[in-house]
Formats: sequence, C-alpha cells, structure tokens
Amino acid sequence: MKKFVFVTLFFAFTFLFGANKVLACSCSTPDGGRKSLQQKVKNEFLTSAYVFSGEVIEITKHPIYQNQIIVKFKVEKIWKGKSSQEVLVTTANDSAACGYDRFIVGNKYLVYTTYGEINNLTTNICSRTNLLENNKDLKFLDNLKILWESKKPIKF
Repeated sequence: MKKFVFVTLFFAFTFLFGANKVLACSCSTPDGGRKSLQQKVKNEFLTSAYVFSGEVIEITKHPIYQNQIIVKFKVEKIWKGKSSQEVLVTTANDSAACGYDRFIVGNKYLVYTTYGEINNLTTNICSRTNLLENNKDLKFLDNLKILWESKKPIKF
C-alpha cells in the first residue's frame, strides 16, 4: 500500500510541478481542406503580412528565445509587403511547435509570413511556405498582387 501511495504521489508531483511545456502542432482547417488550390492561396495571401520568394543565406539561433531560429533571406520577388533586399523571418526550431524546420541555406523558398508577438515576421508549417521550385502557388500570386495593390476586392 505504501508503495502505491508513493508512486501515485511521485507521478502527481511530477505531472504538476516538474513537467515542461508539451508542444503539439495542429494545422487543421475549418473547411477540412476541401477548398481549391486557388482559394487556399488567396486565403493565405490575405492573412499574410509579407509574401515573398528568396534564398536562405543564414540560419541562426534566436538570441533570446531558445526554441526559435532566425532565417535570413535574400529577397528575389515580393508579392505583398514593403520592398527589401533582405528579410529576417523567425520560426520555431521544431515542427512539433509548428516551426518550419525545413529551411536549408542555399535553397529558395516561397514564404508567407505574419507578424509575431514582437512585431517580427514569422512563419510556420501550417502556412503555405515551401520550396520555390515547381511551387503551384506562383500561378496565382501575380494576379493577387495586382488586385491587392489596386485595393479592389479579391474575388475568385
């Protein structure tokens, strides 16, 4: 009986006081993924702060947040956002925390970002961020940019 009480108390204290944060990422969508590619790209574009393509030139650990990395891009093309030659994007360093952990120096990506907690650009694996080569989103982005800049409603 003493052993049972000890084991129960041990696990209770470990659970309540000793456990670190558990990270889990879920990218479910309200529509269950039934929208067309064009509609998905439009929605991602409208909810993004900055949409661009670029080459990863550096990946560093975040100096304050240990579970994040900062990815430096040489910008090639911008569809949404201010003109810039280089952009810093923050993401979690683990896909379990929704971080886009697939960035590789020298590779080119299409990147969708939002503003993070400290007004920094951030991305994650739930966004449409992906390798640039053969990316099917590209055929929609030029038209979205034109409509966005014209301030006309974006309809498909």
